[in-house]
Amino acid sequence: IKNYIPHKLSNKVSYLDFDHFINIIEKKESKPFFVEGDVGVGKTTLIKSLFHQFAKKSASNIKSRIPFYMDLTNYNMYHNLEDYIVQQVFKKNNIKVKSTESLEILYNENRLLFLVDNLDKIDDSDPDYIIDLLKQFKELSEKGVLLIFTAPKGFFCVEFKNKFYYTKYLKVF
Repeated sequence: IKNYIPHKLSNKVSYLDFDHFINIIEKKESKPFFVEGDVGVGKTTLIKSLFHQFAKKSASNIKSRIPFYMDLTNYNMYHNLEDYIVQQVFKKNNIKVKSTESLEILYNENRLLFLVDNLDKIDDSDPDYIIDLLKQFKELSEKGVLLIFTAPKGFFCVEFKNKFYYTKYLKVF
């Protein structure tokens, strides 16, 4: 999986150039991006910076990606991802969406950028629940660009004896 950025790359310090990252996002890779990082390293700061960068671009360029920031801290209150998007993303930002058909119109443009934060806050006591959510994210990634940011919780990768092993959750994608 080429777009997985684990929380511990190696003993070396690694940097990802912000402008280069934006260019990758604009080109629309076929797979979602997964960014894992320890608490406090700046994942939320990065994702909000990306949101603001793309919001400015989309305000001045009608062909630019339209960003949607999705904080999953309270996701467990919703029935599914589409319900969450309508309630938390659109209504919270005073975007009028009358039905799920309105979402389909936006999806068909393939200009959406979904910036998902705090996946680690999801109740992970039921693995089937997590797999179902990730399958919904996979469907979403086919309608735009998807970036998922999380603290290391073993959702996507576990490290054992300096090797990374992908979990069944990442295999959904």
